[in-house]
Amino acid sequence: MDQETQHSPFDEPEVVKASIEALQEKMAEPQNEFNKLHVRVFSTEDGKKLLEQYRTDLIDNPSFVPEMGFENGASLGFYREGQNSIIRQMCIRLKKGLEIL
Repeated sequence: MDQETQHSPFDEPEVVKASIEALQEKMAEPQNEFNKLHVRVFSTEDGKKLLEQYRTDLIDNPSFVPEMGFENGASLGFYREGQNSIIRQMCIRLKKGLEIL
């Protein structure tokens, strides 16, 4: 007896590729909207001032102050790098938002 061969969508690479691309697009939608939100907020005059103030207050200031000693200085460094990371993330999202508009 011949056994009927079952076909899987995975047998067709173009179907798999199209499915992956569709899934990636669907997953990217919320991120794209969040990136566009950054553009809308930081493209205003107030938004530009706010972002510039964050850069001045956070990014342009040192994360580690040696005079505080290793233990206290390290704690401050971790805290400050966390702050800087948020500002950098906002800038990255702003840049990505500008790329998709």
